[in-house]
Amino acid sequence: MLFMPTDHPLLGWRACKVTGCGMPTRGRTQLCLPCERDFTTSGQEEATFLASRRVTRRRGVSCRRPWKSSLTPLCEAHLHRRKRTPEVTLEEFLGDPSVIPLPGFGECDVVACDRIRYGSRPGFCKAHGTCWGQEFQRDPHLDRTTWCRLEPVIEDMNNVTLRGLTPLAQAQVLYGLYGRCRRKMKTGLGEVRPW
Repeated sequence: MLFMPTDHPLLGWRACKVTGCGMPTRGRTQLCLPCERDFTTSGQEEATFLASRRVTRRRGVSCRRPWKSSLTPLCEAHLHRRKRTPEVTLEEFLGDPSVIPLPGFGECDVVACDRIRYGSRPGFCKAHGTCWGQEFQRDPHLDRTTWCRLEPVIEDMNNVTLRGLTPLAQAQVLYGLYGRCRRKMKTGLGEVRPW
């Protein structure tokens, strides 16, 4: 994994202006894609939207299973258990000593992906499970092994995955970035990811 720090003069990126978000911005605005979508549908002035919008990332159970979302910091099993006691607040639920972390299902079968499997059966993280289902529905003769080898990573924050590349290709990408930095050339996340 290659992590691009926000404050690097040549490899840096702008974080979303929404309080608590921190996702990389895309394009002309200083908002990440989800926040930009919410801003567009809100119909509010930018200042009003920024004053009212907060992204809160909550503390959850330290499971080896993926959360439903950052706003719902529980895996499917803990979320199912939580729904059986709706009168209990999330904080009380997390404080219950009987709520213990569960073991994970392993890594996603997509070679480039570093996410953990969403469940034990399909072998994919949630995003790649959705992608595989759509692709397989279009082409039932699709070879799963080949698809797992060629399917790209799901973009996540400020990282660029080099998984799935040969060691030589990984070294070439790093050397290319080193050369660009030596020549004082800026390189954004969007330029590195397609490599």
